[in-house]
Amino acid sequence: MNIESKFKFIDDYLPRNYASKVIKKLGRENLSASTVRGVRKRKSGDLEIIRALYDVAKDTYKLINE
Repeated sequence: MNIESKFKFIDDYLPRNYASKVIKKLGRENLSASTVRGVRKRKSGDLEIIRALYDVAKDTYKLINE
């Protein structure tokens, strides 16, 4: 899946309160929520954060479709 497709999925399924879930998934307590939101808004940046955004969106998708 390319980056544009991932961000389309992220935009469709990321929950409202996603930043803390992304930080928890990464295990990077020193990471700020504003950094996570910035990566999402710019649609570029730290690939680990992008993967975690995608994973959180996938978790939400699974909950919706259970």
